[in-house]
Amino acid sequence: MSGLSVDEIVRATDGELLGGARDIEFPAISIDSRKIQPGELFWAIRGEHFNGNDFIPEVLKKGAAGLVTDNGLTSFKGPENIPLIKVASSLTALQQLATYNRRKHPVPLIAITGSNGKTTTKEIVASILERKYEVLKNEGNLNNLIGVPLTLLRLHTDHEAAVIEMGMNKAGEIRELAAMARPNLGIITNIGEAHLEGLGTVENIKRAKGELIEALNDEDQVVLNADDDSVMELQAYAKGKVTTFGIENDAHIMAGEVEIEWGKGTLFILYAGGSSIPVLLPIYGIHQLYNALAASAAAYTLGFSLKEIREGLEAYNGYSGRMEIIHILGVAVINDSYNANPPSVRYAIETMKKLAEGRTIAVLGDMLELGEKEEKIHSDMGCFAHEKGLDCIVTVGSRARKIASGAIESGMDGNRVLSFDSTTDAANYLKGEISEGDWILVKGSRGMKMETIASQLIDHLKMKETG
Repeated sequence: MSGLSVDEIVRATDGELLGGARDIEFPAISIDSRKIQPGELFWAIRGEHFNGNDFIPEVLKKGAAGLVTDNGLTSFKGPENIPLIKVASSLTALQQLATYNRRKHPVPLIAITGSNGKTTTKEIVASILERKYEVLKNEGNLNNLIGVPLTLLRLHTDHEAAVIEMGMNKAGEIRELAAMARPNLGIITNIGEAHLEGLGTVENIKRAKGELIEALNDEDQVVLNADDDSVMELQAYAKGKVTTFGIENDAHIMAGEVEIEWGKGTLFILYAGGSSIPVLLPIYGIHQLYNALAASAAAYTLGFSLKEIREGLEAYNGYSGRMEIIHILGVAVINDSYNANPPSVRYAIETMKKLAEGRTIAVLGDMLELGEKEEKIHSDMGCFAHEKGLDCIVTVGSRARKIASGAIESGMDGNRVLSFDSTTDAANYLKGEISEGDWILVKGSRGMKMETIASQLIDHLKMKETG
């Protein structure tokens, strides 16, 4: 944020200044009373389990230079000259100000959505664009109706491009995010079984993701996955240029001669515009390759050369909790614990089987937000895991017990399938079970906190290593 003033904020949000000067500028906005820094503007957001207005005394003690509130105050008794801006809704006002700041900084903006791979694709796009530009991107996966406006409010005069990941739990959210961000290029990575609880069917998910394409005009550009039929059905809604990427089907940007090698990454030939170039992507898996191709297609559309694209791809070192492989004492722990839905779990299992030479163990937690089909989806995952030849399956959580039963019903030896209610119990079992040569995949939905298993296993192995 390049110094938005009190006057700008009041005008952009239809707010009312109850006290303080109009010409004060703020270096940044914070909605977190725990992290606010002196001089920042505190924006009191109401959440499901908290009310930011309750923390106003705390942030004033920490040096907040201004306040935005929607708690109905008609006057303010605080430090002299501290601006207090009253708005009708703090969340709506935050989005209004983000829209204003985006219009103030009309840099090229790439928006990314999809059922899987949004964050990784965003990071790889940024890695390529940073060869030429000063780039803004979401921190982590701040991709919702609070995270995206906070990201847009970080736009300032030094930025030359922006990459924004957009998530959603229900229809209409992508439309709202796109209205704020006003993207010039949209990427849809894939469409699969995610957020079924809120959307019901994959067809509804497709329509919701398609809101990004609908938000683009005939001067904007779209990047689509040619190997995903549901994604390609959305091409009919594109008004501007469409660029496709893929491995199996003919596309503008393609990968060939793909090899996944432990200790190196994913090796492939990148094809575009009648030219090709070899690439060593330092992360593992076909699903990660699709993310890299999506990013490559976006960059190519924006005029980057294959050499510049390769430099960006090879500079990307991965993201914590996403197919992060830690090798200690001959044991490989694949920490893919950040989140999980059916396609991403299948991708992770397939990648481990391609890399592993020893025993393969999948530690799988509940997959959440799958709605009324959750039991069948979990059971089918157990069948899939057995068909892929896993040596052992360890499940965590009540839903994941269906993974265990599905594996056994499909013919897997019940002695090689174990179920636990807690991450602690699962970790304690694994500590006594793992041995040299084992490959252990840890994956589950965010709410399952499966990263605690990965960290406990890694700590256990490090202690053994140091004696």
